[in-house]
Amino acid sequence: MEPETESRHKVGTSCLGSIFTMRKLIFFICFIYICGFSVFGETRDATMETATILSQVSSEVNIKTGYVLFIIPQYNFPDDEYTIPKVVISRAGYTVEVASTSTKELALGTDIIKVRPNLIVEQINVDKYDAVVMVGGYLSKKFYENKALIDKVTEFKAKGKLICAMDNIPMYLAKWGLLKDIKVTVHPALAKDIKKMGINYVEKDIVVDKNFITVNIYKFSDAFAGEVINELNKR
Repeated sequence: MEPETESRHKVGTSCLGSIFTMRKLIFFICFIYICGFSVFGETRDATMETATILSQVSSEVNIKTGYVLFIIPQYNFPDDEYTIPKVVISRAGYTVEVASTSTKELALGTDIIKVRPNLIVEQINVDKYDAVVMVGGYLSKKFYENKALIDKVTEFKAKGKLICAMDNIPMYLAKWGLLKDIKVTVHPALAKDIKKMGINYVEKDIVVDKNFITVNIYKFSDAFAGEVINELNKR
């Protein structure tokens, strides 16, 4: 390669590298601005919707403080089902803690979210929390068959705590025998199955009944979080 050509090649490569570096930096800044390190994905302008939810909640009730526990699989939980409700609930004044199967390893979402759990399922002190939010996970069947998890969620119900279930989780609650005389929704793909189990299925996006709040798909995670706050603030 001739010196002049080589020089142009190096300059071009350098510029290209700078462009990619700048694009990464811009992406990172936008990610922080929009998500607050939390919300990312196909959220349908989730920042605006989250702000609306918070505004409505603030204007309708006196915001209280308390603890809300999120239970997530160690792997393959839907990012939006975790991040959006967590942001809304946290900014409403509640302290959010996360339980999974390990605190030594990061819990990994299906896209880019990585979470360091505060505690493992066996360490959950039900009395500490005002509510539990269970995030969906179709690839985590083993996690939801954990006896310790079933026992803890059963204790949440026995003590009259608010149980909030997303996506496919109502199906597990049904299998655990926790949905007797409770109206719920579930992911549309599971509607027929849950009705066959004798569960009172309601064809709505979000259903609030007694101490249960259920949502069918992640697209309504923001409104779901708003319902969680409203119910908590009534207690």
